Amino acid sequence: MGDGYAEADMNAYGSQVTSQVLGALRLDQLLLHQGALRVVRADLVSVESAFESDYNARGTIISDVFRSSRLGLIPNDSWDRCWFDMSTFTDARIEKLRLRFAPDADHVIVLVKSDTWGGCSSVGPGTGYFTEGSGMATVAHEMGHNLFALGDEYVSDAETFTGVSGYPNTSETPSDWTTLKWFDLVAPNTPLPTNAARPPAGWNRRTSVGAFEGAGGSYATGLFRPVLECRMNQNNPPWCPVCGRKILSDLEVFE
Repeated sequence: MGDGYAEADMNAYGSQVTSQVLGALRLDQLLLHQGALRVVRADLVSVESAFESDYNARGTIISDVFRSSRLGLIPNDSWDRCWFDMSTFTDARIEKLRLRFAPDADHVIVLVKSDTWGGCSSVGPGTGYFTEGSGMATVAHEMGHNLFALGDEYVSDAETFTGVSGYPNTSETPSDWTTLKWFDLVAPNTPLPTNAARPPAGWNRRTSVGAFEGAGGSYATGLFRPVLECRMNQNNPPWCPVCGRKILSDLEVFE
């Protein structure tokens, strides 16, 4: 679905869907499994282009230019606010349109006409939101959450994780490293945990699997990720072997 695309913008919307959404769904492990994916494009026409709100560091709106958009999504250019605010009718309208155009769909992608950067998604079935300015790699990262229930592998804060990770690509400290979720993908003699500053000789930052502390967006300690560079960490690198295995296991039932 698109939001903030007026009648005159519809050709541009179609091009953005092709380049960003379909492009993201052809990346890495997905390329050879296109038959497992079905995309239904809903061409929603807004009265005007979407509006944007700018916030200061305290989360207070400092400028607000209103436009009448179909879904009422508000790009806010703020990571702390998951890049978007929503109008009171946003969720209900998305659900009504999903039932009308693709009632069997478990996942909804909303592309918002805005030059700001932003992508935010549910983990697992639900809705992912993106701006035009976010780019294909951001769409792919968020679809990792939405389609395959993958967790974030980056760290943006210094919190300590104390629970049990429910994501296939992050792990709490196991009582025995041989029970690590992805232990079968770890090469013999790889130190666990693995030191990100001093990985073993010959280490491939994208494909060599270990257990590096720091993941989940906020957790610098207590939570581990499998590789140094992955699409669920930095957007642009390909999905790592652990994420790739989850993606393929989810897709194979549709092939």
